[in-house]
Amino acid sequence: MKTHTWIAIAALGTIPAALIGWAIGQQQQPTEPQVIEEVVASSPEFPDLSLGPRFPGTWSWSELRGGECVMPYVSEWEETFDVVNCVTTHQAEFVRATLISTAADDVYPGDDAIREFATGNCADWEQDDLDRGERFDDLIVTPSYSLGLDAWQRGDRLVGCFVSRIDGGVFTDKLVIE
Repeated sequence: MKTHTWIAIAALGTIPAALIGWAIGQQQQPTEPQVIEEVVASSPEFPDLSLGPRFPGTWSWSELRGGECVMPYVSEWEETFDVVNCVTTHQAEFVRATLISTAADDVYPGDDAIREFATGNCADWEQDDLDRGERFDDLIVTPSYSLGLDAWQRGDRLVGCFVSRIDGGVFTDKLVIE
């Protein structure tokens, strides 16, 4: 046989051997470890209403605790409120702050149930609840609350009432007795 033939036979034998070696090497190469991300459900954070009203400054709705005096007061649906000292001029007081639930695993009751709870929470005002309330014949009490599953899961389960005057008038001292 000629030398070329032997080279061809050797090459043909070497190629399959190299392929087999490569395949075995691929199977034995260490693979990258799989990273498993642990998803930790965060627990909702509930406000501590026993800490009393917030001091003067700008606070988000969900940070109010009850007993705050607000100036200016645009509506109960604002995202933030300017809290002022209650012995200064103010247009509203945030009162009857209540948490609907503090159990992290409680099921969201739905928008209608929250509205009903909030309305009931603000419905039954007596003159005894107010400091010299008879001075005013234009008081209005409006409920304020958050809706939606996302808010509920964050722990935004606060319900409260704003006491203000229908005409936007002001108070010069604390109106609601706590």
